Amino acid sequence: LGWLISLFALIALAAVLVGVIPKILKQISAEAMVKPCVKIGWGLVLLIVTPIAIVILLVTIIGAPLALMGLFGYLVALYISQVFVGVTIVEYLKERSVFKFLQKWPWLLSITFGLVIFKLISAIPIIGWWLCFVAIVWMWGTLIKVKMQLISNYR
Repeated sequence: LGWLISLFALIALAAVLVGVIPKILKQISAEAMVKPCVKIGWGLVLLIVTPIAIVILLVTIIGAPLALMGLFGYLVALYISQVFVGVTIVEYLKERSVFKFLQKWPWLLSITFGLVIFKLISAIPIIGWWLCFVAIVWMWGTLIKVKMQLISNYR
């Protein structure tokens, strides 16, 4: 039951993201396929360095509110990255001949398909957890790359 509630929450979040930032979702999906090992490396760095920075900020009185905001952003980014994994799975599968039918589906429905696949993979004992961890770290690295591109476009 918890698995199903989590899936529906991710689908609802995906619907919001598709409505608010559809171009960025596609950009993240496309960027994820370029040098994925580099993205995983950056994601690991971010996964390790962010909590250390939060703890350092918590020690200082002035930095405590920043640390709480950083912790909130950290947790939100962890959760949202699952949607990015689902989008990337779908965009990858759309290119394969067996899954060409996904191109005819509405985008949110195909993202739902990707999220179901992601959740099914996460349900595999032992291996599923590791695969999901790598996928989320991969999306974190991709998010950093896309964020840097967006910032450089506005300068």
